[in-house]
Amino acid sequence: MFFIYFIVLCLPILTSSQKIRSTELYFNRNGRVNMANKNWMSTISDSVHLNHLSLPGTHDTMAFYGGPFVQTQILSLDSQLRVGVRAFDIRCRHINDKFEIHHGPIYQRSDMDKVLQSMVSFLGSFPSEVLLVRIKEEHAPRDNKRSFAETVDFYLNKPTFRGYIWKGNSTVPLGIVRGKIVILRNYPSKQLIGVPWDSTLIQDDYIVPTVFSIGSKWVKVQEHLDRARLRAYQSDSFVINFLSGTSPGAYPCTIARRINKYIMDWLTRFQVDFIGIIYMDFPGEGLINTIIRLNSGIQVNNGLEESGKQLEFVCNNDREKHLLSPGESYRFKDKLNGTNCCKFWVEQKEVTLRFQSGNENILVDEVGFYRFRDGFSDRYEIGRWSYPIGMKI
Repeated sequence: MFFIYFIVLCLPILTSSQKIRSTELYFNRNGRVNMANKNWMSTISDSVHLNHLSLPGTHDTMAFYGGPFVQTQILSLDSQLRVGVRAFDIRCRHINDKFEIHHGPIYQRSDMDKVLQSMVSFLGSFPSEVLLVRIKEEHAPRDNKRSFAETVDFYLNKPTFRGYIWKGNSTVPLGIVRGKIVILRNYPSKQLIGVPWDSTLIQDDYIVPTVFSIGSKWVKVQEHLDRARLRAYQSDSFVINFLSGTSPGAYPCTIARRINKYIMDWLTRFQVDFIGIIYMDFPGEGLINTIIRLNSGIQVNNGLEESGKQLEFVCNNDREKHLLSPGESYRFKDKLNGTNCCKFWVEQKEVTLRFQSGNENILVDEVGFYRFRDGFSDRYEIGRWSYPIGMKI
């Protein structure tokens, strides 16, 4: 009898604990970090353009202080880098020809030197990665002898940082900018360093008057998610979607708790292959990881019947080579534990592979990369590249 009574008392506690863990998948308010995605971009082909990637980002990356109306993040910059965030939103107040990090009028106890030092230290350890950094002027400037753009150049040309800054101003293949910081230039400048912010496709409707308006904010986010799939490969622009919002009637953390859940549910419910750059407040590790995984869903096509070639495929888990022929279908098992290593289908005129583990090697002369909107029924090509035999893609 006592045992039954004890279980009944504990049920609400257990249920509450499970709910907390579930919430942490998409919303992080406690600052705990359990996993690492330090070099997740290393598995992506050098030929994939930056604007074809889905990237987890943080809105007002350094906004930790000032209370619930101001704070947008709980994870430090180093922790954000470690869990896989690759797009950042750095707000600089221009004072005495230097940059202090602000959110509105609130000083965030950091400066541009500290931000860039964290980023270049990370890239020095993980040169496969690329960091996209929006630079924006925040609050009123004071006591300056040079322009905001000139002070940006001052920082980017410091000996400690300049080797890590990409000097271009358009989207390029990943291989060109690995180990670099790509600036998203959200300030007037005569220097053409960085991708112009006004060249991107943006949803940033951040005014959410009350908690009852959060649903309307989500509608705008979802509309832009849908546009991303239709427009990304027809344009050289970055697609940028802000999940964030604020007002005196709805604090950033309140909005993030619901919007982050909505997008997590949306990504889980539908087959999605591209959403662009997602700027978030208080993102949970599960949500970050879900966005990262969108980049592993690359489909490969090769016209075997016309070329008369067979496709030689190496599965990482069994390290054996397999020759594929049209009209056959295959499924490999992991020799260690019997689980799926990868599966693929060979159609009559082409080979179509669907990766499940994301790290396989493909040995081919030429491949066409495809994305799928709904299963395998609605396919569209995103590019075609030639590779030397044996190159990992």
